[in-house]
Amino acid sequence: MGLKVTGITVLFLVVGAASGLAVATLLNQPQIARLQAELYTIRNATATMMLDKAASEEKYRQMKDAYDQLDSNYTRLSDDHSVLQASLEQLSSNYTEAKSHLSDLTTQLLKLEADYRALNESFSAIHVPYDKIVSKYAKLISEYKRLNSSYAQLQAVIDQNGQMSESMLQYYTSLSGNVSTLYEMLYSYTDIQSSFPRVLNNDAVTRIADTVKDVTGSSNDSWPAYQKIYNHIVASIKYVDDIDMPLISDYWYTDQSGYSYITSFSLDTVRNYIQTPALTVEIGQGDCEDHAVLAYGMIQYYRNYILGAFYSLYIAEITFSDGTGHMAVIMPVSGGKICVIDPAGKYLTTTSGTIDSKAALVELQGYSSYWAASVGTIMHMKLYNVDISDGSYEIAAEGTINQVAAYLQG
Repeated sequence: MGLKVTGITVLFLVVGAASGLAVATLLNQPQIARLQAELYTIRNATATMMLDKAASEEKYRQMKDAYDQLDSNYTRLSDDHSVLQASLEQLSSNYTEAKSHLSDLTTQLLKLEADYRALNESFSAIHVPYDKIVSKYAKLISEYKRLNSSYAQLQAVIDQNGQMSESMLQYYTSLSGNVSTLYEMLYSYTDIQSSFPRVLNNDAVTRIADTVKDVTGSSNDSWPAYQKIYNHIVASIKYVDDIDMPLISDYWYTDQSGYSYITSFSLDTVRNYIQTPALTVEIGQGDCEDHAVLAYGMIQYYRNYILGAFYSLYIAEITFSDGTGHMAVIMPVSGGKICVIDPAGKYLTTTSGTIDSKAALVELQGYSSYWAASVGTIMHMKLYNVDISDGSYEIAAEGTINQVAAYLQG
């Protein structure tokens, strides 16, 4: 079925459409106003946002510049920090080194102060015995001058008369004997072999009886007693060098009536003075010879008078590779072993701090190594076996440490 359109219908439609648009227009006026207001607002906001954007971009540029400056500053500060860190590490290293050096200097200072006190004490201790020895020395010089004067007078008489009268001959004989006695006496103070009869005879050794008894407690337990003797000497006898002692270095003589008469002699000095054990104990000081003689005397007194036993014991005369000399005591033990007792050198054959004996060659090699850093190794040794009844002696062995060890192990 079709739709039939007439003119009236069209007219209605046109009029109706126009009326509807008008109505629609009238109805949307508030909405349009609102939309226009919103559009205005949006435009204003957009304008504001554009202004804000420009301001933000300006702030961004400023912040970017500030950031770049901060970054540059950071880089510079980082470099400075690295330099300062390196400087700190160097200063820390220098501080550690300086602290270590200060510690070393402090240690050296303390040692120097201790050495000073020890030297001061040694000086105080040696002053009195030194004065005594100087007094003896002055008397010997005076005696020497008197003897030389007497010889000169007698020689003048001989030159004038051609020969001596009987009385003068007797006087000259006596005078020559006195010079010979003086010669031997002075050598007994300065030469180790010549000193044995004076320092290690029965009378000299028994003079330290009380010391030996006090130190050992008169115990029959020998090895602890030996260590007590060593410890006592180390603790109570200071090491000091000898002073110059006079000696007759040479003399001249003439033959008259089958007898040699001393006509003149020369006097010299030597830096050596061998003390008796009792004197070393009394003054509390001595060199290596005095330490060795005292140790030998104390041990032999202990053995002979407390233990009632007679065992071998040696005074060892030692020469090091630098040419210096030293003295110690060597105690042989069964089975080819020995015990080195050296108070002056502060050396004792021990095991875990207790006195002991070891194979002769091994111990002598160890003893030589002990000295190597200061005076060199042992080049030569001579062992003296001294009889304390009269100071007579024999040389038991001498040579290198291998040769001496072979004797001790045999």
